[in-house]
Amino acid sequence: MAVNTIESYEVNGKLYINTKFLSTYFNKSEKQVGRWKKDGLTIADKPNELIARGDFYFLDEAREWVD
Repeated sequence: MAVNTIESYEVNGKLYINTKFLSTYFNKSEKQVGRWKKDGLTIADKPNELIARGDFYFLDEAREWVD
């Protein structure tokens, strides 16, 4: 059994999630999340306070887009 670490970040009352979080949440590969991004999945504008690398998303928007 593998244990994965996923991260989310709360900045100014908004929850930002990364690609690994989305892939774990939807039980898809990170490559699939990349395909979704190419197909129009909205990337959140990263606030200056969020210094982590990579793309970030809002879970509610991602769930709506995937459905």
